[in-house]
Amino acid sequence: VVSIDGMHDLEGSIGYWLGTPFWGRGFATEAVGALLRHAFAPRSKGGLGLCRVFGEHWLENPASGAVMRKVGFVEVGAA
Repeated sequence: VVSIDGMHDLEGSIGYWLGTPFWGRGFATEAVGALLRHAFAPRSKGGLGLCRVFGEHWLENPASGAVMRKVGFVEVGAA
């Protein structure tokens, strides 16, 4: 499951979940990358026209952080 929620002011928040049998096979990276391409595509081309997408992951799940880095997320702060 991959989704963008809380869209307002040309921003949104991404979330994703993948079943354990599918971990480590590149599926999350591929799905998140595709969703981001759609999110940033202009509305005139059928996209969402967003300017910024936020995401976060649990520190106990570094693989999720790796997915985010692979698709271009950059860390702007840590809690």
